[in-house]
Amino acid sequence: MRRRGITISTIATMAAYTALAACTPAAAQTTASRPEARDTSAAVRRDAAVTPAPAAPTRPWYDTLTVTKARYAGTTPGERLALAAFTAMTIPVGLTIGITTLLPPSVNILREDGVSRMGIAFSTGVGLVGDTTAITFFPWVRLQGEGGFYFGRTDHTILRASLLRDLPIAQLDRRGFFWLGTAAGLGAGTDFNGFAPYAEGWVGLLNPMGIRYLTLFPMHNYGLRGRFGYNTATGRPWYELSICATSTFWF
Repeated sequence: MRRRGITISTIATMAAYTALAACTPAAAQTTASRPEARDTSAAVRRDAAVTPAPAAPTRPWYDTLTVTKARYAGTTPGERLALAAFTAMTIPVGLTIGITTLLPPSVNILREDGVSRMGIAFSTGVGLVGDTTAITFFPWVRLQGEGGFYFGRTDHTILRASLLRDLPIAQLDRRGFFWLGTAAGLGAGTDFNGFAPYAEGWVGLLNPMGIRYLTLFPMHNYGLRGRFGYNTATGRPWYELSICATSTFWF
């Protein structure tokens, strides 16, 4: 019986191992067939394909109103007052500098019929013929126009036009922004009552064309000017001395 029992027990054990071995492939197949055991890369790709892209922002990345409004709201009344005062002073000063740079004034002393009269004039012109391939240059000639108002004169307004030749003599700075020079030419003027041809000479400081700074654009001539002419209405000569400033554009 003992031998038979051992035999039966051994046989039973072997049968159990056999059954377990037979069931193991099926179990592995069943486990492999489960959804959670599969490779999830395909599912990830599918989810990424159907996921909508983030919506574009409805406002630009730099919201000026939001930035400036927040900063302005954080200022004190004193800072706001200082800002308003700075703006109120900057605008007229900037306009004055711009206008006087583009249309500079001159102070004239006109001597005619034995009487001297002071006047204020504004002059601008246009350069003709020059080396425009250079960064800075001087026009070969310039056509200058001027309108003046003279105090104590019967005909207060005098309009003049001159054709002048500039001659730069010496460069005064390393960059060539300022030169010592002279100019000469002929012109004619009228007070709407007579015609007055004249000769003109000038000496002083000038800057060339091509400088892109406000106070040096366009070309300017600053210095002393003398004119000698003849008035056809009165038949008498006249002369004029000026502390002058003129501007010259290029077209």
